[in-house]
Amino acid sequence: MGLLNSISLIARRAVGKLLASVKDFIVRVEADGGVVESPKCVNKAIKNSPEADLGRQLFDAYSVRVVTASGATEARTCTINELNEIL
Repeated sequence: MGLLNSISLIARRAVGKLLASVKDFIVRVEADGGVVESPKCVNKAIKNSPEADLGRQLFDAYSVRVVTASGATEARTCTINELNEIL
């Protein structure tokens, strides 16, 4: 599996987790009799919450894969910050 494919797979998993979190939130709200006016706003709020540091999650998953393949990663903080900007 090439580097680009690995990054793409990890990104899809991170995005999948975010979408699952949005869906779970909406299900809980509706089960309590509430209404969600905008799933997009829920998505943004979850993505921007401290618990959903997708850049860190993505980098950590990628780093594990690289190290497992006898590689090394560098510039952790910088890379995480850049990932958070694009996610």
